[in-house]
Amino acid sequence: MTKPIILAPAGGFAAVTAAVRCGADAVYLGAKNFNARRNAENFDDLALPETVKFCHERGTKVFVTVNTLVTDGEMDALIEEADAIAETGADAVILQDPAVMRLFRDRYPTLPRHASTQTAVHDLDGALYLQDLGCETIVLARELTLSEMEKIASRLTTAGAEAFVHGAHCMSVSGACYLSAMLGGRSGNRGLCAQP
Repeated sequence: MTKPIILAPAGGFAAVTAAVRCGADAVYLGAKNFNARRNAENFDDLALPETVKFCHERGTKVFVTVNTLVTDGEMDALIEEADAIAETGADAVILQDPAVMRLFRDRYPTLPRHASTQTAVHDLDGALYLQDLGCETIVLARELTLSEMEKIASRLTTAGAEAFVHGAHCMSVSGACYLSAMLGGRSGNRGLCAQP
């Protein structure tokens, strides 16, 4: 069994410093736009490289989230943000949208790609699809049992599997929820979940 790591969420620099101080192996955080926590402080083009440097100087890895759905009309802005992320020296990106996965694979082939829990992978075929897209880590759906996760993980050959073991306990399916959008006009799939 692989030794677990502590991968801590960081919505702003105060959370980064707390995670690093408390011994997190890695932090995951969002740039300004295409992440599932758009109401957090997040990290702009100036703060992101400084934060990566801060973490690396202390032995902590940084995974940048690009884990929302992206429309065709947003692709230019996405590419601009993706270029900025790639230039920071981040250790990996955590992605949801398959088109975004392909973009990162083609444009930044050496930057490791992780499939977010937002991909809602509930079965082996979904995990193998993401592995074929070049994801080196697949964060399985939170709704799976430990037995189901073990079965999927045992069949992956080039990707590892992760379990998301904390966070919102939502009654909806990660990455496929429309409840927040219908009740509050805020889409969880676009980083604005109201946690209804």
